[in-house]
Amino acid sequence: MNSAELIQRLKKVPKALWYLLLLVSLFFKNFLIMSEVMKQMPQRMEEFGFDASLMPEITPTVTAFMYIFNALIIFAFFEFIVYLAYNTYSKRRLLYPNISKDEFALPIRVMFSIGNIGAGIVSLIYFLIPKLDIMGFNIVVFAFDSAALILAFILIQANNLIVKGARKPSFSLFTRTYGGIYLVLAIFALLGSLEAPKAELIIQIINLILVLVFFLISGLLQSRFAEKDKDDLSSSPPDAPREIFKGFGF
Repeated sequence: MNSAELIQRLKKVPKALWYLLLLVSLFFKNFLIMSEVMKQMPQRMEEFGFDASLMPEITPTVTAFMYIFNALIIFAFFEFIVYLAYNTYSKRRLLYPNISKDEFALPIRVMFSIGNIGAGIVSLIYFLIPKLDIMGFNIVVFAFDSAALILAFILIQANNLIVKGARKPSFSLFTRTYGGIYLVLAIFALLGSLEAPKAELIIQIINLILVLVFFLISGLLQSRFAEKDKDDLSSSPPDAPREIFKGFGF
């Protein structure tokens, strides 16, 4: 089955189910982090000068609500980022005019849902071995998110959503934005852990190295996309833009 056939099958699944899968996958991936946040909440409140004894009892219902609310917030943020990406690609004419937001978003939702589930499965190790430092889970999340991002773009370009000759600039826009954000976060995290315990410092160093590896891999992929762009344009140049109201000088 090629990518075009795969996408056609995925399109037959109702959009509501993709939304639900993405939401559940976000809940699953962030369950470990949220459980740690809930566990440390009384201590954090005291550090900020609040009386932890005045905090309402954290019942299972409250805990479940917090987990679901967190997943909904991240889901909304994710969809907002996809919306911004689609608008940016459309305005820069990197997508064909007939491509809808849902066609653009489908590969991204699918790949990130799979990546979230993968990260969630790995997080189970931290519940089985409580002594593991939860800081290391951020590396797992970055690895799965990066793989999902690259695979999503490969699906997008393989299904002819990207205009001819624009694979490299489109992928570069994807990776520079995503990688740039993570690079800044990794540098600040490393600087903040210089006086932290050695284990945390090592984790932050590994995290920064992985971000740099991501840039290396994305650079290699960009060179391959550039070659494909060159081949496409040499074999079949893009159509010339239509002249509208030529007689009026437009």
